[in-house]
Parts: sequence; C-alpha cells; structure tokens
Amino acid sequence: MVILNRGQRSGVKKPFRLEEIWRIRTRLEIESNLMQLALLNLAIDSKLRASDLLPLKVCDISSQDRIFNRVKYIQHKTDIEVQFEITSRTQQSLIKWILLASLSASDFVFPSPRLKQQSISYSYYRYIVRKWASDLGLDPNLYGTYSMRRTKVTNRVSYLVIEFGEMLRAKRKSAGYSQEDFATLAGIERGNYGKIERGIVNIRLETLYKIATALDCEFEDIMPSRAHYKVKID
Repeated sequence: MVILNRGQRSGVKKPFRLEEIWRIRTRLEIESNLMQLALLNLAIDSKLRASDLLPLKVCDISSQDRIFNRVKYIQHKTDIEVQFEITSRTQQSLIKWILLASLSASDFVFPSPRLKQQSISYSYYRYIVRKWASDLGLDPNLYGTYSMRRTKVTNRVSYLVIEFGEMLRAKRKSAGYSQEDFATLAGIERGNYGKIERGIVNIRLETLYKIATALDCEFEDIMPSRAHYKVKID
C-alpha cells in the first residue's frame, strides 16, 4: 500500500490568531522584510485565493503612487467580482515595498525573485506561510495559503483600535520611552499597555487620558483620522 503525504497533515488549514499575526508582523518589521510584510497584510485584507492574489499587478491596487482604499477584482476561478478594502496599515507597507522594489504599474506586486515577468509561485507563497508558522513554534503542516483566507484580525476589535495602537507606539518611541518605562509613567499595568499597542483591546477614556497626559499631547494627536473611519448615516 502506498501512503501519500507521509509526515504531512491534510485537511482545512488553520487560521492564524490575532496575537500570532502581530508576532509575524513584528518579526518582519525587525528584519525589514518589506515584501513579506506587504504580502501578509494584503493577503489578510483581500482574503483572495492564491490564484488571484499572486497575479495582482501594481495597477490593480494603485494609481499615481497612491494605493486604493477599495479594490474591485474579478476572481479567476469563479469569474465573480469581489471587493475588498485595503487598510491604512496595508497601504503603507505596500507603498514602501513598491518604492523599494522600484515596481512600475505593469509589474506584479510580488514578482518572482528568479524569473522575469512572473509573480512568485504558489509553492513559494505556501513556503512563506509555513515558515511564518514554523518561526512561531507552530506545526507548519497545519498552515498553508488558505490559512490567510481564514485569518480574521477584526474578530474582536476593529481596524480603528489597531491603528490607534500603531500610532501610540510610534508616538511613544519618538518620545524616547521604552514600553515598560512609559507604562510606569502613565500608571498602566505593563501587560495591559502592551495589549493596547498591539491593538487587541479597546481602550477606556480614563486610560486614554493617562496616555495623553504622559505624552503631554492632546487626544487628537494619537487618534486615527476621523475622516478615514467616517460612518455614513442616511
């Protein structure tokens, strides 16, 4: 009897949890791996199959050095048009990658490092996702490209809370504080403050006041743009 896929596990791949996504992002930022950071963010935002994500070209998601807020795309497998939002975090990582790689409008967003005029392959994309899992100490056989379609970073919090955490982190670093020192200065428990910067908890008004006081700034200095998150009321 022949046993296929010896040592590997088949079936639906697991999604990454919010904490795990944050750890992957942090690692990629430390390594300055802009390609994989942009790939991670766009894969999560778009929820596209690998067959649709990898063929994306720069002109599909941007125009005149500006990344679109929302993209319409016809899926290759189903021939159905889908829409997805590109969050500000993803827009920033994409524009940095496009500039670093000197990509033109007709280029693939994620070009092959070896083959000209081709995007990265499905097998390479799968290898990257499995390596993300492996680097976290997870079983890479439980993760694959479909994991990115199943991963939800807004199951408990909104992008608004995540962006607030990013802005706070940047403001705190520019002020020259370590995370531990600033938490002490603001009178916030170190573990709770770390969750605020990672964007995995909502913040109370009292805590927001403590943070603004410690940074000697106004609320609006550390709040995401209201216009970007404007809710339409009919």
